[in-house]
Amino acid sequence: MKSFIEKCCKECWHSPENQCPHFIQCCTEGPLCHHSDECTHEVKEYNKELLFVKHNIPVIFIGAGTCGLAAGAAKVEEMIQSELLKNNIEARIVRVGCIGYCAKEVIVDIKMPNGERIAYSEVTPKLVPKLIQATIVEGGILQENLLGSHVRKSEVCCSIHDDPFFRYQKKIVLENCGIINPDSIDTYIASVDLRR
Repeated sequence: MKSFIEKCCKECWHSPENQCPHFIQCCTEGPLCHHSDECTHEVKEYNKELLFVKHNIPVIFIGAGTCGLAAGAAKVEEMIQSELLKNNIEARIVRVGCIGYCAKEVIVDIKMPNGERIAYSEVTPKLVPKLIQATIVEGGILQENLLGSHVRKSEVCCSIHDDPFFRYQKKIVLENCGIINPDSIDTYIASVDLRR
């Protein structure tokens, strides 16, 4: 599956011209227009890929909202690409918005396969070689500039949710800002919580 707009199989009937009233639910839980364990599995796997629950290479998220760009996110991204090339590392770079902590930009998150998403603050091009070496090459955590894990009860380091800035916040409208790629409608759909 490459996009939610594609039909999962010949049995699927939705299209831009023939819209499904349960489209979001079909995209997050599996097709409702027909029963297929294979299609349900494919949809769930695609959701895992979109939300980086499942990935085979490191993922690097760069805060590239207005504040991140003003703090130098573009130069940080250039240096990250240079370090990946220099170390012959295959990784995916994803630009995200601001998580709200503008004073701590440029914020860079590193998520290794089967690992927690770890955030680093005030990342500069000068810090990038050390960050890539410690996190991706060595598979550890760089204590310098560590903001914390996005997991509430982290097994590897502090949680960003325990930071005094985030501790009393309950994000609703902007809960995914700085977390998902703002240019991907499929990622947004995959992150929708239908239980609300």
